[in-house]
Amino acid sequence: MTIKAIAGLLARLRPPKRLGIVIAVIAALLVTGAIYQNLSSAADERANPPPGTLVDMGGYKLHLYCTGQGSPTVVLIGGAGDFWAIWDPIQQSIGQSTRVCTYDRPGLGSSDSHPVMSPTVDAHVTMLRQLLLNAEEQGPYVVVGHSIGGLIARKFAGNYPQETVGVVLVDSSVEGQFMALPSSIIESNQSAGLIYSVCQVLAPVGIMRLLGLGDARAGAFPVLSERAQAAIAAAFHQTRGCTALRAEGAMADEPLTKGGPPIQLGDIPLIVITGNLVDLEQDPSLQWMQDIWLDIQAGLLQRSTDSTWVIAERSSHYVHTDNPELVIDAIQSLLSGT
Repeated sequence: MTIKAIAGLLARLRPPKRLGIVIAVIAALLVTGAIYQNLSSAADERANPPPGTLVDMGGYKLHLYCTGQGSPTVVLIGGAGDFWAIWDPIQQSIGQSTRVCTYDRPGLGSSDSHPVMSPTVDAHVTMLRQLLLNAEEQGPYVVVGHSIGGLIARKFAGNYPQETVGVVLVDSSVEGQFMALPSSIIESNQSAGLIYSVCQVLAPVGIMRLLGLGDARAGAFPVLSERAQAAIAAAFHQTRGCTALRAEGAMADEPLTKGGPPIQLGDIPLIVITGNLVDLEQDPSLQWMQDIWLDIQAGLLQRSTDSTWVIAERSSHYVHTDNPELVIDAIQSLLSGT
């Protein structure tokens, strides 16, 4: 029966019967979507097994992926919504000279969700250290953080200075940055929160998967291996992924909006890598926004008495995928000094 025929049938029915049929059709579609989502999610998990180890954290498990041998151990900390796969070229390179670990925060990648965890940077710092201890991944550590992961990295180094021998910040978030950035950036962040909420509703019935949004996300990083891209697409399509993304956004909101006391690193070596917008040549009017971001990033240099600033020319916020060699060189320079 065609859609036109169904519409004609509904038009001839009395309103109560018509409403009943509409409800039944919607219910059938939702059930079909949920079955499709569950079967597809299970297939994704079989096709994309975690490359690392699922570490028992007491009631839930986190995925930790470590390669290479040596000391210090490099710990790579992703930005909001990112997990091991985004660091693929960095890990492949650094793993040739020392131990390097990536991990998936709760609900991301192959990690279990954590329904009671407080979505704060402090909670994530404590969780990361416990993860390393539970997995017996010994320090000292060089911590590398991108975006909100940079705030986790600095907090980790500030809390455990005796275990940290270097910090690399990759276009890192900074406490209170929204107070300096234009209102359009804040509104964009708020819109992202709304999108995550809609995602939570749509994901369980497979709509996010049908739209292919995970494939689009993975395709944005052509430098990554096929394995890493497949993992990103699969993770984005998982039902729990949208809930995790919303929690990631909540973790970032408070420190970026309200600020807080600066995290001081003493004499721990610090390298600050700042992305430089790639489209300024096409739109010079964005220069003022870039200047604000550079000023914010320059302030990070005051957090350590041994700091270096690297401007990643023609790199977006994702410097580690736009220019992985630059990030690799920064990490190697810290390793050579230990």
